[in-house]
Amino acid sequence: MNKTIRYIMYGLVITMCLVAIFVGVSEEVFKKKNIIENEIVNTVIENVIEPISNENKDAFLDLFMNEFYEDNFNDANIEKMEDSLPIVVNRVKQKESVEGKYNIDVNIPIININSEAVEKYNQNTLEKFVNIIDQIKTADIEIYYNVSFTAYINNDILSVAIKALLKEGDKPQKLVIETYNYNVATKQNVTISDILKNRGLETRIVNSKIKEIVEQAQNYVTPVTEVGYNIFKRNIDSKEYEVMNVNNFIQGPNGELYLIYAYGNKNYTTELDVVII
Repeated sequence: MNKTIRYIMYGLVITMCLVAIFVGVSEEVFKKKNIIENEIVNTVIENVIEPISNENKDAFLDLFMNEFYEDNFNDANIEKMEDSLPIVVNRVKQKESVEGKYNIDVNIPIININSEAVEKYNQNTLEKFVNIIDQIKTADIEIYYNVSFTAYINNDILSVAIKALLKEGDKPQKLVIETYNYNVATKQNVTISDILKNRGLETRIVNSKIKEIVEQAQNYVTPVTEVGYNIFKRNIDSKEYEVMNVNNFIQGPNGELYLIYAYGNKNYTTELDVVII
């Protein structure tokens, strides 16, 4: 073996050794990086107290059983569109799936009351939750679409909430929530101002409760976002967290007030804050 060949072989051996060392060091660094990141995330999850808003959120989402809880309410004096039916009807029921194209499971209500305010509610429901079904079936991406609802009546105030979970192809899931509140005695839409007045709730106290819940939720996600996880961030200083600007709310089964911040109404996210009073 001449010197040239011997030098070439020595060079190849040395190169292979260096590559092996580099790969080993790189893998070790990568493993340590993953361990450190996982430790940070696990520490965040283990050491941060679960925010009250998560408990509220779970309680709220558990309400969606596709039923109207009328609690023996006498609707004899209410002018209905269909006299034989209750004032909230599960009108659009559909469960259908085509592998690789779509999975649809919807229960969509109408409010069976003949009034101008209710007509606007039902039209909004049609545009936001019903019309999309045909679009989903003809889309060129795989789509998951689930809709459910809940409805209650407390002291002549009818509250209806509709929840939709939408997943379109590779986009993140979004959780959309729409609510309607209607006074069956006065035949008028009910605002959050009306609710606060009827219940004798002070704006200052409710605003304080909203701030507490939202800050806890944001404090919970902030450390996770700092290690690269893409989680919806709340702007705590936003005017949307003033109670007089709340549009999404219902009165629940025991008359409790749910203030709902469904961020999926405007963004692709399932993040949700719920304040219960």
